[in-house]
Amino acid sequence: MASDPHDKLFKKIFSDPVNAAGEIRSMLPQDLCAKIDFSSLTLKSGSYVDRDLSGRHSDLLFAVKLARREAMIYLLFEHQSHPDRFMPLRMLAYLVRILERWRAEHPEAKTLPVVIPLVLYNGKRRWKHSTELSDLFDAESARAVSRSGLLPASRFALDDLCRFSSKELSERDINSLARLAILSMRNVQLHADTESLIIAIADAIRAVSARADARDSLATFLVYILSVHKHANDEELARHLREHVGPQAEEAIMPTAEQLVQEGFERGRTKGRDEGRREGRNEGLREGRDEGRTEGARAVLLKLLRLRFGQVPETCRAAIESADQAQLDTWTERVLTAASLDDIC
Repeated sequence: MASDPHDKLFKKIFSDPVNAAGEIRSMLPQDLCAKIDFSSLTLKSGSYVDRDLSGRHSDLLFAVKLARREAMIYLLFEHQSHPDRFMPLRMLAYLVRILERWRAEHPEAKTLPVVIPLVLYNGKRRWKHSTELSDLFDAESARAVSRSGLLPASRFALDDLCRFSSKELSERDINSLARLAILSMRNVQLHADTESLIIAIADAIRAVSARADARDSLATFLVYILSVHKHANDEELARHLREHVGPQAEEAIMPTAEQLVQEGFERGRTKGRDEGRREGRNEGLREGRDEGRTEGARAVLLKLLRLRFGQVPETCRAAIESADQAQLDTWTERVLTAASLDDIC
């Protein structure tokens, strides 16, 4: 699950109680929110999702004070394409696991804390199924039992991002990081082309760019878009950011570019190691590693130049192809501060 980009973004943003608080408020009735001390919201460790479902479910559990008593809020992120009819049953199973763990940790307790179940859904289709456990039972049997009060009851609060327009999501009373997260999750599903995606979230990107942690935060979202959007590529993304977001995008692009540098070097080292092994000699291993690293460095430098300056002239490409590792390292370092291509090669 650690490699899933949806999970990474969800955990990265909403593991912070400050970011999660606004989303939780938007999902709960106002009278209930008035009884919750959101300043006490604290992330608890662990996951309760079935291992075989971890590719489409992510979860976070928070401790909180509710009416001055201990309580918990369980936020499940559902990022599969289609809604799950049996989600009420799955949620019940997760809640039982949470309470069983709590019971094991508090063997002397005489009561259980309240656990508020929430589902954040980001599928391509609207959620049309019930959020009530009782609606999963056979209708005739349920009617026969309902009057006795013995029919099991459980429900969860649902935030179906598919139901809302970008404008409606933008108007939510949540902070800038949470807003960009839900807008990115929703619009990456809706927009087939990169430009319309960037236009839809441009205002949210500008808001995050005003934060003190703007570079790291925006890099998180750029990596998410490049990982999830079917047609996004780094050059096109960089161009649309400059066109529709403005100069703030430049600062956001470079942390992602730095990550690409590291990934490129790692790919180069891996390729070199594999080539060396095939030759079966120590000298071959060393030469293969060096050759792979240099090839990776060339590819990454060209990628950085395209991100920063757009199209790379053939003369510059030729210089990069003939440069040695030391020269490539020098030029790569200059990319971050150079005012033009002339300052690099």
